[in-house]
Order: sequence, then C-alpha cells, then structure tokens
Amino acid sequence: MRVLPAQLPTYLVKKEEAYSPRGRNAIIRFAIENKLKLSGETERAIFTCLGCGACTAVCLSSVQTKDLIFQNRECQVDEGFYPKIVDRLVNTLDDVKNISDDDNEDRAEWQELIKELPEDAFEKAHADILFFVGCVASFFPMVQKIPANMAKILQKAGVDFTILGGDEWCCGFPPGGCRDGGDRLPAVRQDHGDAGQEEQERSGGKGPDRTGR
Repeated sequence: MRVLPAQLPTYLVKKEEAYSPRGRNAIIRFAIENKLKLSGETERAIFTCLGCGACTAVCLSSVQTKDLIFQNRECQVDEGFYPKIVDRLVNTLDDVKNISDDDNEDRAEWQELIKELPEDAFEKAHADILFFVGCVASFFPMVQKIPANMAKILQKAGVDFTILGGDEWCCGFPPGGCRDGGDRLPAVRQDHGDAGQEEQERSGGKGPDRTGR
C-alpha cells in the first residue's frame, strides 16, 4: 500500500514504518498469522491511528486500513493492550453521559451564540427531525458555532426540528473506536430509545417524538 507521506498524519510525526498504513497492515496480518505477539509497541502503533481514512482515499488498491485497524483493536483489548485512559473515559460516560465530564444539562450552551433564540429553545416534544449535536459541538467552545449555525440554517429552511438538550447522551463512538469495539454503541442507542418511548407515552403518542420516531 503506497500513499503519499503528506497523507499520513501520525507517520509524519513518528517517522517509523509501524505508524504508516503499510506498517499497521503488516502488524495486523502478522498478528492474524500468529507471527507477531501483541505488545505495548503494537498497541501504540494501532491506537495512534486517527481513523481519518486519508490513507484509503489515496490508495490505488483502496485498502480499508481504518476498518482493519478498528477490528484489530478488539484483539488488542482482549489481550489488555489498549490506552488505559480509555477506562477513565468509559467511567466518565457512565457518570455524566459526555466525554468532557461536564454537567450534561449544559449541552445546549451553544445556543448563547444565537441572538434570536425561539421561546422553545429548539426543545420540542414533537418534530420531524432530531438534530443530534454531539459531545464536541456541545461542550467545546471552539466549535460551538457549528451547531449554532446549523440551527440557523434549519430555521431559515423552515425545517421542523428539535434537540435533546440534557437528554442527549454520547453517541458511543469514542469508546467504540478506542476500546469497546463498538459494543457500547447499541447500549447508548437503547438508552435513547427507552427515553424516547417514555417521552412519547407522556405526550400521548401524537406525532414523531424527540428521538425521531
């Protein structure tokens, strides 16, 4: 797999073959063939991949390196080779339902960037579209203008939408991409589904609820 160095963010920093797509694919192959034992070194090579897919975009063979790496991470986890800080992340999600350890009720603070905020603050019992904002856009000031501008666009386009506000939980990608192999994601979706069902029952089941059902 030959790609341009400019397309390899981590390789540009590390300058080591193990941090290139070819090196990571080799680690995965040798691990499958039992020719390489997983270790702290393979952990660092596999878990420093950004998952951006830039290597596949310029690969003539379109090798799906990102998908292979995410699958290999599950094997690394089974052997105990993964960034232990992820354990803290999982505990944080269990406690406050977001990655930044903030009060989840503050998810809609990006609304402060909107001068003409409607009375319902976009939190309606029924709507055609659910705007899922996400943790980063909700809590990181440098990107809060993204949901604010998106809300303005939806308003201008006359789209009937709502947000979950404090009822929105992490989508599950961070632990899924780092440690849990995606097992957490269905659980998060189920939690939202249960919350949505309760909302629908309270509202008498009229029209789509805030989960988009």
